[in-house]
Amino acid sequence: MSGLFLPLAVGKAAHSIEIMVSARLLVGVLNLKWALMPIFFMGSKPMREQELEALIEPTVEVLGFELWGLEIVRHGRRSMLRIYIEAEQGITVDDCAVVSRQVSGLLDVENPIEEEYTLEVSSPGIDRRIFKPSQIERCQGQSASVQLRQPFEGQKKFKGVLVGIEGSDLVLRLSDEEEIVLPFHSIERAKVQMPERRLRSAESE
Repeated sequence: MSGLFLPLAVGKAAHSIEIMVSARLLVGVLNLKWALMPIFFMGSKPMREQELEALIEPTVEVLGFELWGLEIVRHGRRSMLRIYIEAEQGITVDDCAVVSRQVSGLLDVENPIEEEYTLEVSSPGIDRRIFKPSQIERCQGQSASVQLRQPFEGQKKFKGVLVGIEGSDLVLRLSDEEEIVLPFHSIERAKVQMPERRLRSAESE
């Protein structure tokens, strides 16, 4: 996975910036196999992350970027708030720095995270996580790995090609050409390997 990595120290949180790349490709749909999962899973993100996304997204959009997703990673007594931003033309180090400063200021005012934390702003990257069902179509045709919350036919991890979406369910083509349909709320984590695209440099703008 290629990219640029730049550490910053701004305001309350220590920031780091990582630039990755992405692309899109389409593919068709074949025969399907359904994975029936327990109905008590009502979402793939903890409420705290949903609340942070609702707080941060307007600021990111005003700056001209899409909030691809966010996650909180805990390391002992410290936490890392990792924010992924995207734009049609690509993401630069300067883009991440701008978002980092604005989001840092917002978090300092709103103070939604009481414990000590690090803020990291990056592009979704080549090896990117799928956060929402709406992102599935944008990653069609790419190699994907999916980890379920509960086993299906004795396994929790699947690898294949991301075919697309049916309703809010992810369709994955396995190595034997069999296709499996996974309810999005049953997925713990899904990642796709996107083809590399040339990074947009700040100097070329």
